[in-house]
Amino acid sequence: MRRDRINNPATSVKGKRHGTPANDEEGYLEFCPVCGQTFDKRNLAEVLHHHLPHHEPLPAEQ
Repeated sequence: MRRDRINNPATSVKGKRHGTPANDEEGYLEFCPVCGQTFDKRNLAEVLHHHLPHHEPLPAEQ
């Protein structure tokens, strides 16, 4: 089950989106030269994982 990133049940913080949704999702994706996986730059966990010098690709979401 994928949770919305802006709702955090651990802290009870509910976020709101500001502005209009992005039309171009491709602008948020980046290719990792280490593992060859494309990741979402808006997800801090993915960014930090791909910042590690020697890492494996993240498992695919289902």
